[in-house]
Amino acid sequence: MIGIFINMRLSEDISRIKQVMTLLTEKVENGEVICDNCGWSWKISEGGDDTYICHKCWHDNQPNPINEDTSFDETVKRVLTKRPLLDDTFKEFFIGKNGMTLEKARHILIRNVLGGFDNIIKNNLDFLLSKHHIESGGYNFDFKIKNYHVNEDLKRIDFWAIVDGTVSLVMTGDYEPRNLKDVVNDEEIGWEVSMEIQDELNDYFYENFFKRTGIVVDSDGFSVGKIR
Repeated sequence: MIGIFINMRLSEDISRIKQVMTLLTEKVENGEVICDNCGWSWKISEGGDDTYICHKCWHDNQPNPINEDTSFDETVKRVLTKRPLLDDTFKEFFIGKNGMTLEKARHILIRNVLGGFDNIIKNNLDFLLSKHHIESGGYNFDFKIKNYHVNEDLKRIDFWAIVDGTVSLVMTGDYEPRNLKDVVNDEEIGWEVSMEIQDELNDYFYENFFKRTGIVVDSDGFSVGKIR
């Protein structure tokens, strides 16, 4: 009975994987290839030697089917190659299935899809060190990474930031923007605001970096001041 149950679960997982692959991979409809990168379409009969290469953006639209002989890790790799994004859609279809964890998935994304940790850092360093802006929950501020530490083993970056901006203390009914420096130094609420700023920094990089690279970027702290 256990074996039957496992096979049924595996069959259900494969069925769901096929569903999501239908949504994520290239389309071939009525004898036409529809590029999933730019939307351009052409007849298969007119594709020549490179039937699935889009001659507008040069994206390779070669179908890559999933079947029962495809390992689960390989399926995850294929999906992340087509759609390198560790978002809620990915989690719904893959996390918790056949031993797949978010930690394992991010290592597949880093190592097998994006060319390794060093390559990702090299390609994204300008973005990481640029000036960023957060406007959320009463906070409105710019920030920039001042210094950082890279941990290749843990696939993460810890940083210290400089922030500059305002906050409206909605929870106290004070909707007037106040300078972050004044609020952070407030003896009564400064500690709470500081924690929320840290959360905002971490949430920002989770949404804008972790989901598309698998690398954790986490705040060690910040100081309030002018950003140069």
